[in-house]
Amino acid sequence: MSRTSSRWRGWRRAAIAIVALGFPSSAQAVLEDGQLWANFSVGVRALEKLDAELLVQVRSFDDMSEFERVVIGPSLTYAFTEQISVSVGYEEHIVRGLADFNEHRPWQAVNLNTPIQQVGIRHRLRLEERIIDGVDETGVRLRYRLALRSPETFAGVRIAVWNEIFLNLNSPTPLLDPVFGENRVFAGFQRAVGKSVALELGYQNVYLVLPGENGVIHTLMTGISAHFD
Repeated sequence: MSRTSSRWRGWRRAAIAIVALGFPSSAQAVLEDGQLWANFSVGVRALEKLDAELLVQVRSFDDMSEFERVVIGPSLTYAFTEQISVSVGYEEHIVRGLADFNEHRPWQAVNLNTPIQQVGIRHRLRLEERIIDGVDETGVRLRYRLALRSPETFAGVRIAVWNEIFLNLNSPTPLLDPVFGENRVFAGFQRAVGKSVALELGYQNVYLVLPGENGVIHTLMTGISAHFD
């Protein structure tokens, strides 16, 4: 067996394991919905080891009848080494779907890159504070994401998968009482366009733990990102 074949077999096994862990069984899913998420981000190299980024995310219902929310989030990332970096940022969630409110999320994260040969492996541990207009209590949530990205397959396309777990350390509302509040699993494709722009398309399964009954959101994810040194 060639070394290349062995590497791809290891990549496929790891990717399948991440995706399988993230999908709930049909018996657990009580409420199901569909959404479309569009991500637009641009980043620049502000200093030698400091990057600045702006993310705009639009979430709409699958029939495109109305927006569920718009997310606007600037952030800064400082790289200590090629493997370790830290990020700070802020997100404004303008929610206009079933509810109507604004949520403010300052956040901090530690990022760890542990690639194996040509397979990118990235860990992100993010702590975020959730401040909802009209709610006195501030929520605190911990998020852990494990992401894999394959080597280029054909025509510059890479396969990407990740799984992210959400843990509520302190809840701003009774709706978020469970410690384990959410799980997101993604599987899709990424392709670079030139040196600065990348496109992304894939499926994300969002599993929500809600009072009385849980829910699943089936999401079509699209994205355009640009980064300029």
